[in-house]
Amino acid sequence: NTGLTNLDAFGQLSGGGLTVSSNARLTNLDLLASVDNIFNDYIIADNPSLTTLPTLKNECGGTSEVENIFRISGNEALVSIGSLSDICSSVLDISNNPALTTIGPMSGFTRTTFNISGNSSLKSINVNNFTSGTFNINNNPLLRFIEGDQRSGTASVSIGGNPELVRISGFESLERAESFSIANNASLATIDAFGSLTSVTTLDISGNIALADLDAFVMLAEARRNVLIQTNESLSNVDGLAALRSVGRDLDVRFNPALGDCADGLGPLLTEGSIGRDTRIDFNATGCNSVDEVVALFTDIEPGAAPLTTALTDAYPNPSTGTLSLAYTLAAPAEVTLAVYDVLGRLVATLEEGPRGAGTHEIDGVTTRLPAGAYVLRLAANGERFARRFEIVR
Repeated sequence: NTGLTNLDAFGQLSGGGLTVSSNARLTNLDLLASVDNIFNDYIIADNPSLTTLPTLKNECGGTSEVENIFRISGNEALVSIGSLSDICSSVLDISNNPALTTIGPMSGFTRTTFNISGNSSLKSINVNNFTSGTFNINNNPLLRFIEGDQRSGTASVSIGGNPELVRISGFESLERAESFSIANNASLATIDAFGSLTSVTTLDISGNIALADLDAFVMLAEARRNVLIQTNESLSNVDGLAALRSVGRDLDVRFNPALGDCADGLGPLLTEGSIGRDTRIDFNATGCNSVDEVVALFTDIEPGAAPLTTALTDAYPNPSTGTLSLAYTLAAPAEVTLAVYDVLGRLVATLEEGPRGAGTHEIDGVTTRLPAGAYVLRLAANGERFARRFEIVR
């Protein structure tokens, strides 16, 4: 419709599906602010003059599970979208809107597949109060922040090709993921938002130039298919994988030029765990260039021996009823902080702080009054960080 500029003449819209597309002069869709009862596909696409959208919601008459698509795509001049709330659709697709800079807070989603991709001006995403789903947030070249508040423990995650992305938050309750991919985000230095993750189908951490460690995965115990750690130029250790004991298919740790410290992170898996098919560890720094090299370094570290590198051992016993024995080694004298955090990253106890000499430091009989649950023991020394998971049972 080459002359249509708005839909005000239609009054109240409800039921069925709604498609608004390919209207060359359409600039105003304020009418949609009052629409909340579309049961089939809800599509706003390829309207080259549309610049803003109001706050949108679509409760589908109170039905929480509807197999339909809510799509906003290909609108060349669209700059902003008001908040999106209580969208009942199974798929939310916001893609290829080149001028889009702002999406208002998104909230009240249940088992929704999010596809937010190809929006070349978008700088932030905020999703609140969502329960499970699939998150595909890819190829948004100016995106810097992904923030939210997940309220359940299962989701699939694909965050990739966002070169300016520096922070991800809101996934602290995520415990299980079908697929989990953080790839080709050049500015992303930390992914600590995933500290509760215990199980994935596939873990893919690849092509993140600034990423220095994998401490976010200190709770991860199993990958039902593959673990891929590749082409992360600044990655220096994989200590965060120390709890991993099962990989269903392939373990592939390659082409990480700064990665020379694999013994503590991969040693337990290689010596005590199970890998279903192939293991490839090569084209990394010295210390992490073959399975044999990693296993040799891991098994050569004995209590009381001169340490090869600074390291933090597992708390014992684990699980514990409240009394723990701890040990760490220092390759050189260092200012040390040894502390306990909960799975949301909050400090709950500082065990040691101050200068310590090189060698092995044992702390026996540490008594805690922590409530039952999972915790992370973190050691900071000479600019290095190490983490180990433990549990308290009552």
